[in-house]
Amino acid sequence: MKNLLLLPAILLFLLAFACNPVKEEKSTLQTTDTLYQQWVDAWNAQDIDAIASQFSPDGIVITDTALIGLDALKSGFIEPAAPMLSNLACKKITEAFSSTLAFQSGSYTHDWIKGDSLVGQASGYYSIFWKKTGEGSWKISAFQTN
Repeated sequence: MKNLLLLPAILLFLLAFACNPVKEEKSTLQTTDTLYQQWVDAWNAQDIDAIASQFSPDGIVITDTALIGLDALKSGFIEPAAPMLSNLACKKITEAFSSTLAFQSGSYTHDWIKGDSLVGQASGYYSIFWKKTGEGSWKISAFQTN
């Protein structure tokens, strides 16, 4: 008799979950590698617009000076450097991320090109911070290099 009552209870339980499926949360970031690869690819393509599009409107770049805001970043950092920077390669040292913030730091190397000639090479360390927008895209809020 008890078994006869158990079967309808199990069916009701299963029916309740079938009618009210669990909503899956949007997937969170698993690594910063994809975000950073977009950055590296844009620089290696010397694509000023693609580089700039990765920044939030109030983004910050800290190199030998600090630049704040997309217009300042473009005119003071991206436009002067992009035509000369080539072969950017990065090695991640550490990363951290949540559903709305991401961070990566590591080392980099790249060539400086003028015309078709190699005029120098650079290496150093970087830190980059992304923030997820309300639309779901990731934008750079701060970038620092030495």
